[in-house]
Amino acid sequence: MKDVTKNAKFIEITDGGGILKLRSLALEIYSELYGDFGGVEGVEALIEEKFSVEKFLTAIGEKRARCFLIFYKKRLAGYTVLKFGDGRALLSKLYFRKEFRGLGLGRVAMERLKRLAAAANSDDLWLVVLNTNSGAVRFYEREGFVPTDRVSPLVYEDHPPENMSSLIPMSLKL
Repeated sequence: MKDVTKNAKFIEITDGGGILKLRSLALEIYSELYGDFGGVEGVEALIEEKFSVEKFLTAIGEKRARCFLIFYKKRLAGYTVLKFGDGRALLSKLYFRKEFRGLGLGRVAMERLKRLAAAANSDDLWLVVLNTNSGAVRFYEREGFVPTDRVSPLVYEDHPPENMSSLIPMSLKL
């Protein structure tokens, strides 16, 4: 874990150029993970909707979101998006390229995200995970998250209520 922590670097996205890098990485990762949900065209439409440069710049400017590219040994490994509102934080995105999964970067990222959420005076950290992604559910449970029937209103910004049936909401008291 020490080697992973030492070799992991988080670069905060603060401008349109960073968001374009994030979009490109998200397209690569989403295509691999979710390509069967509408093929490449469906994934591209999803990226266009979820990763609008305008939306991100507004959220970052209003301090409602913090976005990071995650590097490991100087190679772009993944990204994360943390959103804020009403005394809560939402882990909106945490994804890694395939070759960087299982190295411990998720634990390093979670340590940082928990600190950021607490520093923003958030009482809870929320997330949702696909109910078919048992590996992610186990990971988040090891990190202290528990499945819950309650859902933070922040979740609905990313996932409308009609889409929640395939997702497991989880929360962590900070």
